[in-house]
Amino acid sequence: MAGVKVTDLTTLGAADANDIMYIVDTTANQSKQIQVQDIYSGMPQFDSGFITLTASNETNGATASAGVYPAIYNRVNDVVTFTIPLNVQLGVSNDDTNFSLSIPIASNFNLVKQAFGLSSPAENLLAVEIYSDDGSFGAAGSINVYVKAASNGLSFAYLTITVQYLVIP
Repeated sequence: MAGVKVTDLTTLGAADANDIMYIVDTTANQSKQIQVQDIYSGMPQFDSGFITLTASNETNGATASAGVYPAIYNRVNDVVTFTIPLNVQLGVSNDDTNFSLSIPIASNFNLVKQAFGLSSPAENLLAVEIYSDDGSFGAAGSINVYVKAASNGLSFAYLTITVQYLVIP
């Protein structure tokens, strides 16, 4: 292939990860080869989409559901952000609940402060705490959500939360 102009080469429709490309290493002032997969290894990793999450381990006779609408999530390198509307029905004789919420991309949380979030305001909603679960409440690698209301048995339809966390291998 020596002596062939680049414009005379045939076009490749899609590169395989193991294909090799010509590259000039300006630091060493040398011509080299590089595999297509190695070009991406130093670039930021992006992912986004919709995912159905599940709520579990509800306390105090409450029910929480996350599957009505999918979560919208974004990942940039190892930082994941997601937003999801939740339906929370407190127990008849209780004004609070805890529950676990699955996450879009797995993370091995080992502390309760490795994820955090915010919730939408709602009438009669006193507090919402959102934090990573290290296994002390429910399933390790999930989010723990605590909801406190002004009175017993209240229902919060479409309580929207936004959570951000770091992916820990």
